[in-house]
Formats: sequence, structure tokens, C-alpha cells
Amino acid sequence: MFNQFKIMLKNINFLLIATLLFSSCSSNKDVEFKSITNLDLGNLSKKSATIRGNLSFNNKMDEVLNLEDMILDLSIDGKDVGTIVIQANKIAEAKSEFTIPLSYTYETKLFIEEGHDPSSAYEVKISGELTAKNQKGEEIKIPVDFSATIDYLSNKEKRVEKRESRKEARQERREERKARRAQRKAND
Repeated sequence: MFNQFKIMLKNINFLLIATLLFSSCSSNKDVEFKSITNLDLGNLSKKSATIRGNLSFNNKMDEVLNLEDMILDLSIDGKDVGTIVIQANKIAEAKSEFTIPLSYTYETKLFIEEGHDPSSAYEVKISGELTAKNQKGEEIKIPVDFSATIDYLSNKEKRVEKRESRKEARQERREERKARRAQRKAND
């Protein structure tokens, strides 16, 4: 009977220690990665391009966090493009949203064949983690997982699109002026 009690206590101790270790090593759900905004792949018609964007996070905790670094893996169209290391050196206020800028230069030949024009859309995957420390000095790992299809426009296509949108806006203004003139004539 005593041996069974002893075995049961060992099992309970083991479960408590395992639960404690698991909860202290797991990533924190009170700080979450939300999305990447303003993501731009750069000029893919060159030998190298710079991906830019802003990583958005939400700190739901009641304490300030010291953001240290972020290590992210970047893949485009399923091909590994590189590892992004960002030294954040920033403070995340309690109960607030914060952003970290992303800028990484990479070689385009890793996923675009030489002599070919860039395609119109790319599957971009960015994953890794942000490391932060709370006020007690405890390390917190915040997972980052982003995946999206990004439409790519060359600089020439961007200029044409901008020109077209300006042309449409001018046409709308003309139509509005014509309508106002016609209304004034009808009122006179």
C-alpha cells in the first residue's frame, strides 16, 4: 500500500514538473503576431531586390516588453530565399499594438530564371519568431507565420496603372463639372 502511494506521488510530481516546464517554455499567447502590412517584393527585374514591409504585433499583456531580435525564414514560390535577422531593440508598451519594419535584400535568381520576365504573382511565406523579455527578465518567444500571394507589378506596369488611375480621376472630375454646369443652366 505504501509503495503504491509512493508511486502515485512520483507520477503526480512528474506531471506537475512537466506541466510547469511546458508552460514556461511555450510561446506566449498574450503577445500575438497579426500580419505584415505594406509588403513589397522590390524590383524583381534586377539581380537583387529588397523586400520591405511592417510586421504588426499585439501585446495583450499588462507589462512592458523589451523586444530583442527576430529571426525569420523567407521563401518565395516554395524556394528558400534567405534568413532575415532583425535586431528590434524596441520596447512594446503594455496593452498596445506595435510594428517592426522589415527590410531584406535578396538575390532574385533564386526563384526567377535568368532571361525571363518576373511573373505576375508570387507565393510568399515568412516564418520564425520574435524574442522578447518581460520585466522579470524572462524570455518570451512570439511565433511569426505569414503566407500570402503577392501580386507583382514591374515599375513600368506601376507607372501605366498610375497613369490610368489619374486619367480616370480626371474624367470623373470632367463629368462632375459638366453635371454642375448643366444644373446651373437649368436653374437659370
